[in-house]
Amino acid sequence: MYSIKTIAFSFFLISIQFATAQDIHFSQFYNTPVSLNPALVGSMDSDIRINLNLRNQWSSILRGDGYKTGNLTVDKKLNLKNGDAIGVGLNGIIDRAGALSFGTTQGLVSFSYHKNIGRDSSSQHTISIGTELGVVQRRIDFTNARWPSQHNSEGGFDPTNPGPFINDNDFFHGDINIGINWSTIISNTFSFSIGAAAHHINKPNVTFQDSGTSSLNIRYAIHGQVDWGISSKMHITPRFRYQRQGPHNQLITGVEVGRDLGKQILSVGGYIRSNNGVSGVEASAFISTLSLKYDRLALGLSYDLQTNDLRQAGTAVGALELTTTVLF
Repeated sequence: MYSIKTIAFSFFLISIQFATAQDIHFSQFYNTPVSLNPALVGSMDSDIRINLNLRNQWSSILRGDGYKTGNLTVDKKLNLKNGDAIGVGLNGIIDRAGALSFGTTQGLVSFSYHKNIGRDSSSQHTISIGTELGVVQRRIDFTNARWPSQHNSEGGFDPTNPGPFINDNDFFHGDINIGINWSTIISNTFSFSIGAAAHHINKPNVTFQDSGTSSLNIRYAIHGQVDWGISSKMHITPRFRYQRQGPHNQLITGVEVGRDLGKQILSVGGYIRSNNGVSGVEASAFISTLSLKYDRLALGLSYDLQTNDLRQAGTAVGALELTTTVLF
């Protein structure tokens, strides 16, 4: 008996030949700065930053065929005169989805410039711009594909029946991203930043068919956060990110509360992710977060708990995400 999930994913593959593809996303977007916005490359109080993000989504339903994403970035800050700086970075993403290993592999190089536009005894302001260039590979393994033409009206299945002809299951395309960010440090206890980015401004063709075009929509994003020290031992950090790609919209808003434990800082938080669904805007998930910082090492853990109709598919439907950041 062939798995329903494999058949369902085959229908999905048919649809993506004629629909515009969408991007992967991270719940801990603030822990993936290079992937969030190329203007954030080199935006740290250190020379080198290494970030690793691992995400496992919907494994409670799809088991071993769940959506798995890995993101590894390395960026370096080069200080200039007058408080300016240049950032350079490398960004690698590997994403695998479903029984047919629908995969995306990305390798990108990032550049940024950070301009100090004003500094006095109590505040500091920086405008940053950045760009990212790279190559993306997209691939599907059709070995386990199950097509509608292979099923008869009585529930039987005949794998010898032909499916649709797709000549190319592996191709490459270029990718270009740009971004801008404004950060302000008002005092030792209050700072904020806001930024915007546009990904895939070259709108690459992502169809697996030899003929025809399926352009990847530009993904626009706006993000921001405030870091407010409410006492000598505690701080709160509200954050948001809004994204739009074609007809799809997504908003994540939430807040984290951090406690200084001496050598460590422990933070807990909660976020709401909202999307435009069939019946309008809906809250699709509640995201709980936990993070620990020790000197120049930071660890983050988050879990997405579905709040829409997808929760009926399983008792633990969602995504588990782990992040590690090391500063040198």
